[in-house]
Amino acid sequence: MAAETETETPTVTPQPTATPTHSQLFTNARVFTGTDETDVASAFRIVDGRFDWVGEASAIAGEPAVDLGGRTVLPGLIDSHTHPALMAATAVAAECFPPSVVSIDGLVERLREHQATLTAPSAWVLGRGFDDTKFPEGRMPTTADLDAVSAERPVLVWRCDAHSAVCNTAALRLAGITAATPDPAGARFERGPDGEPNGVLTEIAAVEAVARFIPVPERDEQVASLVAIGEELASRGIVAVCDLLSNRLHDPLDAFRAAAAKGLRTRVALYPGWDPSAPLAELTPDDREGRIRIGGVKVVLDGAYSNRTAWVAEPYPESCDHGLRLVEDDDVLAAGAWARRNGVQLAVHAMGDRALDRVASLFEDQEPWLDGIPSVRIEHATIISEEYAERLRSARMTFGIATHTVFFFAEYDGYELALRAEQVPDAYPIARLFRTIGPLALSSDRPATAWSGADDVMLSVEAAVRRQAYNGADFVPEEAISVAQALLLYTGRAGLLSPLESVGRIATGYDGSFAVLDRDVFSVPADEIATVRVAETWIRGEQVYRRSPQDEGGPLMTGFQEDATAMRDELVAVRRELHQAVEIGLDLPVTQGIILRELEGLGLEVTTGTGLSSVVAVLRGGAPGPTVLLRADMDGLPVTEATGLPFASTSGAMHACGHDLHMAGLLGAVRLLVARRADLAGTVVFMFQPGEEGQAGARLMLDEGLLDIAGERPVAAYALHVDCSTPRGQLVTREGAMMASANVLQLTLRGTGGHAAFPHLAVDPVPVAAHLILAVQTFAARRLPATDQAVISITRLSSDSEASNVLASAVSLEANIRTLSKATLETVREQLPELLTAIAEAHGCTLESTFIASYPVTVNDPEETRFVLSTLDALVGPDRVIRQEVPSMASEDFAYILDEVPGTLVFVGAAPDEGSVALHSERAVFDDGVLDLQAAVLAELAWRRLQLA
Repeated sequence: MAAETETETPTVTPQPTATPTHSQLFTNARVFTGTDETDVASAFRIVDGRFDWVGEASAIAGEPAVDLGGRTVLPGLIDSHTHPALMAATAVAAECFPPSVVSIDGLVERLREHQATLTAPSAWVLGRGFDDTKFPEGRMPTTADLDAVSAERPVLVWRCDAHSAVCNTAALRLAGITAATPDPAGARFERGPDGEPNGVLTEIAAVEAVARFIPVPERDEQVASLVAIGEELASRGIVAVCDLLSNRLHDPLDAFRAAAAKGLRTRVALYPGWDPSAPLAELTPDDREGRIRIGGVKVVLDGAYSNRTAWVAEPYPESCDHGLRLVEDDDVLAAGAWARRNGVQLAVHAMGDRALDRVASLFEDQEPWLDGIPSVRIEHATIISEEYAERLRSARMTFGIATHTVFFFAEYDGYELALRAEQVPDAYPIARLFRTIGPLALSSDRPATAWSGADDVMLSVEAAVRRQAYNGADFVPEEAISVAQALLLYTGRAGLLSPLESVGRIATGYDGSFAVLDRDVFSVPADEIATVRVAETWIRGEQVYRRSPQDEGGPLMTGFQEDATAMRDELVAVRRELHQAVEIGLDLPVTQGIILRELEGLGLEVTTGTGLSSVVAVLRGGAPGPTVLLRADMDGLPVTEATGLPFASTSGAMHACGHDLHMAGLLGAVRLLVARRADLAGTVVFMFQPGEEGQAGARLMLDEGLLDIAGERPVAAYALHVDCSTPRGQLVTREGAMMASANVLQLTLRGTGGHAAFPHLAVDPVPVAAHLILAVQTFAARRLPATDQAVISITRLSSDSEASNVLASAVSLEANIRTLSKATLETVREQLPELLTAIAEAHGCTLESTFIASYPVTVNDPEETRFVLSTLDALVGPDRVIRQEVPSMASEDFAYILDEVPGTLVFVGAAPDEGSVALHSERAVFDDGVLDLQAAVLAELAWRRLQLA
């Protein structure tokens, strides 16, 4: 008979008398046990990795304990339907999920960005996650679009459902797909009006016909990806997963167990896909046991609703199409027979009502073969009527369901187009299923979901409680459930579906795994549930994840981006005025005047510099708190502008490094924060700095008392730098060394002058200078370890000879030295002059050397940068936030600030659509459409950082 919805209450046992190997007591918490909707405790004990006791702290007074500070604790969460194997196999793919990619143009831009990172000649341009139903173009991308990404490299990008994809002409050519190629069984190569394939690959068999040619990542790369995925799962509080279609990796059991040996802590049940042409081998007992095990076999019976390939009884709206049936009854029954023989579950992907009916018809009268968990799992189960739910509940077979609320949240547009009106009330009826089906789980289906971060459990919980889509549209609100019910579908009730025993509850005998939340999910407003974060994750009594203090910054300030966008035209006007009024160096009276004008009347404490045209403005918030510094540089370059822009400078100077955008962006941040002064918990110092281009203006401002101007030193400092060669809106930073130091070594080589006809009577320094140049160029490669990056270039060379028949008596050289550490710089500073002096003296010359320290290494504080990255991920989406792999060898005098105050420098992509040359060029062009982004980022960083106090 089918599993009932009632669940057993765990037995609370007394304290053991035997001395345990390892015992930990945790108290002072609100412990949601996952047993039922109301069972709550305040303390628990873990002995040797398992819960040994759960109850009220008063019962065990006097024992040493870990105080959880009154926070809410959940059982370790279970993601019952996800795809870590697929994520590991496609780890190199660019993330193209909404909300960061919402158009074909945006998709093409994202793939172009990804292509720019590829170095291997055989590498494909890969992406995953786009949702064409959100595209204003109203269509799928085709070869015509992706050929614009690359005509040479193969390009393939998976749709958000992972059932379909699109590729370029090069990929079709490599796969041998032409107009004469027949469609695979249960799939389609879509074609244009001329009958030629247009690159759209509908359903899995069509995608695999192309994807099988993608170079396979090395095994150690796959294993490393799985370990990283486990760390990400831990940050979500997820301790156990079911991987539905695990043979996206070759020999997935071996790969996951290798990852476990390398640090993967997640418990994993693997479900390889059933392939009638290549039956699975029979399982051994070892295959079905352990932390990583085979949990079952998966059959994909139909497609996806958002792509109109789910198998349905009535045709899709305004269509005669009933979707696709991907396998026949015999194949489903064969997979079921294999599962029965091997003592594991059968999982059937069934979304459409016709597919769901077929699953029930094939198995409802069969005898279950598993005890304690359902023999047959139904995956997704989109359309469930009252009658169908009762049919499953009363069947002889034991059925369970893994379904989703993130689907209607993220893919509302697709479902609105695909569902018939009479189907909508039965779509994802979670309340109905909660009442009817005992082994029931919510899950992410990541990455086969149209949302970045789909495995954020709180996102799904909020969607289950509110029944609203990402755009605020209601979706069958009658099927809403409570927070406790939604959490049960990630804990205790999910455990009833899983072949991984002893997970999902804080109860005696269960795995001692739990998650601690940063706020009480049961008491926050419903529209803030998704902002609740996991603060700690423990697996079998060991802490495997803890949010850093920077990660625990407050929620994003609602309205910064919207308000910044509203003032974009004003910011653009100020930026263009600053661009035309460009000045060089430390004395910038016109630029300073514009800044002072824009700050007037805002209630700020404004100070100007004495030795330079700096401006410092102090904003004091309505509540006490620490101080944060935001910086923009002001000066231009001695470059004659040749951009042809209507607001181009005509003075012989130019803002060729984007400092005009820096000032305008910071002015926008000033306005955003002033508007929220009453709620600001601390002080913000706005630093407008001249003399960045070689005059060390930041150091001079420090000398004038910048850091004490607000009465206390800042706890953090942030700055942005635009880049006209980085795609617009992309944000780039890294922990540690971000930019190099810049230093100069001046050399004067002296010999004895003479007549050019009689060099043997002179000591000509010119050929000796050639030896010095060669020595300089080889110094880094031969005197420094390969791990110490340094760039040393001869940038100036001149002699004192003023006639062609006179040999010089002296040659002057200047070397530019860039390093990424102080230690490397000291090595160069000490050893390079010694080497060059020895060479000069060996040729009868003397050498005078002068070392001029310019800018130090720009070092981003690791903790502050992690905070910045988490803020940027939340603000613009992780797909637009790039973790720069290697530092830049350029330099920046914000380094002086970061030597004194922990902080971070972030690059902002400002490349115009038509492209631009590099920084410092007379033709450098910046897209000032990023000004609102700059303002919002700076304001958000200051606001959120102040919440940490």
